Amino acid sequence: MRNATLVLAACLASSLATAAFAADPEMVKQTYPVMAADDSQKVVCHFVGFEGALMRKPTCMTKYNWEMARRAAQRQVADYQLRSYTH
Repeated sequence: MRNATLVLAACLASSLATAAFAADPEMVKQTYPVMAADDSQKVVCHFVGFEGALMRKPTCMTKYNWEMARRAAQRQVADYQLRSYTH
């Protein structure tokens, strides 16, 4: 009986963990704009999930900061890919 309970708990935990990773972040992304004078200064919140996290947490930045973070991530990926071809 004890083993069956442990197996059931392990299956439940693993199914919850895989469900958290199965959702596409682009499809689940929700935005909550806040009133601002300039469009680039508008605060936008995205629910972001990280590896190992079971729940997504809101991350709020201005549109300009989101764009700068996106460009920085894109630049890091391009640099990594370029370095992988040169070694």
